[in-house]
Amino acid sequence: MSAVIATEDQGLPTTGEPLRQQINRVEAKLGGLTNDLRTLEGRLSELAPKREQFELVQNVCDSLVRLRELGVASMFWGEKADSPETERHN
Repeated sequence: MSAVIATEDQGLPTTGEPLRQQINRVEAKLGGLTNDLRTLEGRLSELAPKREQFELVQNVCDSLVRLRELGVASMFWGEKADSPETERHN
């Protein structure tokens, strides 16, 4: 940054001006992208509890399927283990 200040102080031709404008534009875009990233990170942190809940439900479903594969679905379903009603829960 000090080199830019020194260049501007020397009164060089305005050929550096378009470059400075480009730098400013890119820095502004970077600032906007940084804000977008913060917003998305906030949303993700809000969704973290939901993710855990869905993972727990998936674990339950996987366990029910595994019980059926082992032939011991009745441990969970009791007498209804072989009914069509329980099939739709797997």
